[in-house]
Amino acid sequence: MDTSYGRQHMPQPTCRSGPVPGHIAVILDGNRRWAATTGCDLSTAYARGGAKTLQFLA
Repeated sequence: MDTSYGRQHMPQPTCRSGPVPGHIAVILDGNRRWAATTGCDLSTAYARGGAKTLQFLA
């Protein structure tokens, strides 16, 4: 899976003072749209979305 696009366009880290959030939310949106655009079936689209989520959380 090519991840070069995401890594090149990630914002630069910044330092802030203050409390660290206790949680974050990840909204999984666009799997069906991506499947329709690329011609993939939904199970492939959701599998790719899940893989991207795990990459994000790593």
